[in-house]
Formats: sequence, C-alpha cells, structure tokens
Amino acid sequence: MMAITHIRLAVPDLEKAVDWYEKTLGFEPIAGPYCRKKKTPI
Repeated sequence: MMAITHIRLAVPDLEKAVDWYEKTLGFEPIAGPYCRKKKTPI
C-alpha cells in the first residue's frame, strides 16, 4: 500500500476531532468534513 486516501470516523465533536487529527498526527483534510443528520423514525 502506498498511501491511505480515505477514512471514515464517527466522533461526538467533529471540530475537536479534526483539530486533534491535524495537530497530533499531522493529517490534512482534503474534502469535507461532512456531517449527516441522524434519521428519526416516523
């Protein structure tokens, strides 16, 4: 494998998670982040 190009994570606080991954691991977002609203049953 040459590189990891995509990961998906579920986190309780998106802003904190993005900040942590950037500062701690040096990751750079290339798209998103995207947040889907939870579907509620009818």
